[in-house]
Amino acid sequence: MDSNTAFALGLITSALQTVFVMLSWILTTYLGRRTIYVWGSLINVCFLVALGIAGSVGKSNAASLAQASLGLIVSVGFTLGPAPASWVIIGETSAIRLRPLTTGIGRGAYYVVNIPCIFLATYMLNPTVWMPSSSLSSPMTYSQRNDTHLTCKKIKRASTSAANAATSGARPASCASWSPGSGCLR
Repeated sequence: MDSNTAFALGLITSALQTVFVMLSWILTTYLGRRTIYVWGSLINVCFLVALGIAGSVGKSNAASLAQASLGLIVSVGFTLGPAPASWVIIGETSAIRLRPLTTGIGRGAYYVVNIPCIFLATYMLNPTVWMPSSSLSSPMTYSQRNDTHLTCKKIKRASTSAANAATSGARPASCASWSPGSGCLR
């Protein structure tokens, strides 16, 4: 997916989440928190299963757009139903004296679990860092990943030989213009 499209989808998602949280306030008065929480969670599970299926069909522009669209729907659907209702449920489930304690423990547990997950997600989503072997996250076979690794080694070897040539003053054959002080200019 193009980076401009991804950025636009991120902005659209944030704007829709803001609007849908406000809509959930109105929806809560008519349907109730339990109904919104249970049905919102069930609908999100269905969309998450569809997102998993879309992620496993292969790598194409259509599959990428389907995954992005389903991710947007899941995110916005979560802000319409379960997300705002969960904040109210947290405050109502424990006894009055234990309410601040249980809320604090819940937030602490959230941060303990979520911060490492956010950190690891950046590596798992970047195809050049970890290259996960799961068919859901990367359609590359073992031999393709091995070829990619070998190609990276060739590029590194070529850049190392160009750097060595730069220090010795010799011009490598792959450079169109050469400066002894700064090396290969492209």
